[in-house]
Amino acid sequence: ELLARCAEDEGFAIETAFRIRDREGKIVDFTRNRAQKFLDKQPGPSRIVLKSRKVGVSSRIIAGDLWACAFRAHEHAILICQNADEARKQYEERVKPMLNLCLVPLGGIPRADHVWFPATQSRYYTGAAGAKKFGRGSDITRWHLSEIAWWDKPDIMTGIEEARVGEWVGRLESTANGFNHFRQSWMRANEGLGLYRPVFIPWWLDDLCRIPGARLPGLGEDEEKLVEAFGLDHEQLAWRRQKIASMARPELFPQEFPSTPQEA
Repeated sequence: ELLARCAEDEGFAIETAFRIRDREGKIVDFTRNRAQKFLDKQPGPSRIVLKSRKVGVSSRIIAGDLWACAFRAHEHAILICQNADEARKQYEERVKPMLNLCLVPLGGIPRADHVWFPATQSRYYTGAAGAKKFGRGSDITRWHLSEIAWWDKPDIMTGIEEARVGEWVGRLESTANGFNHFRQSWMRANEGLGLYRPVFIPWWLDDLCRIPGARLPGLGEDEEKLVEAFGLDHEQLAWRRQKIASMARPELFPQEFPSTPQEA
């Protein structure tokens, strides 16, 4: 009965059966955080996600794509990272553990660079930008292009998009990296152009970005603006102060932990 319900309901499956390693390396139930819930509420099959660091976007997308491959026929999902080392890390530290730790059998067989699902004839591939040309003879139903702002060349995007078939789902996600191809794609999406719907996830949607019990003696002008604009509390502002003070290049805080797309 549990397996049958998991097969029908992605959200139920992820919060009931999926398990992940948290930031401290502990194995925990996959309980969606505020940023992940916000992402799930966004309509449409395609999204370009501009995000703060470590808010859980990649983990949520990986879980959803593994679920689809396990319970839907003939899915071809791909995760593309900026280089081979990052692709290997994502496969070994996120994809395979999520598959193996699940409390219901997903039926995936890990291979060198992909997971094969015999029961559904689906596959989940992990690779690096520039390492393989997609879209030349391959049908793709789901794609996840991770930290795309940091790719040297985004040329692979065209091949992937042109290879889409069926009820496809496409996601681009990244922290910002200056005025580059990712910013151009983000601006196009905000103008209603292209495939993707823009989604911005600020640092303050992460409940871990706070210092419990903190009370600041006074607020600076920029902090007052954050309180007025977003209703931030002292615990969040104290975390922000501490993070800025601890960064080797504090001027990069708006890029790594933005409050607005303009900051990023």
